Amino acid sequence: MASRRSTDPIRARAKSEPGGTKKPSVGVERLLRVSVVLQEALSLEEQLAHVLDAAREDVGVDRLLAWAAAPEGDRLIYVASSGLSEDDRLSLGERTEIALAKAGAMANVYRSKTPLVVDETHPLATYSRLKPPYSNIKTLRTKSFVVVPIIARGRLLGLLVADNKYRRTP
Repeated sequence: MASRRSTDPIRARAKSEPGGTKKPSVGVERLLRVSVVLQEALSLEEQLAHVLDAAREDVGVDRLLAWAAAPEGDRLIYVASSGLSEDDRLSLGERTEIALAKAGAMANVYRSKTPLVVDETHPLATYSRLKPPYSNIKTLRTKSFVVVPIIARGRLLGLLVADNKYRRTP
């Protein structure tokens, strides 16, 4: 029943269109392509990378990184990304972990479960900056970014971090 209800608006719109069908929007087409890719035998990281690619393109940001919350709740674990340059990918490495005590703004979002926008209008407070050695990782250094918590059933699963580091646009 739930699946029928969720498709009813789509069906109603299709019926109202001349000829009964409508070409899917670019976003819907991209989502359909991603869903086909996700049916392949890919690792979780590869699946996430495809989803992040589609999301990054739709939102219009240069880079998008996914961080998982460690089961113990004491650190963030890098999982996947989209849009990173080769230099940034190498500086981050694989499975980088950041202790919450040193995670700065990401730790603030983790604890509050509320999104954070950092830009010229909303600068990052000094106490919210990454602490060494993480502050020296090139990939994590940016002056303007957004951090969004990933929450499911009231539980924080991780964070999405997006920026326009390469274009330097809002």
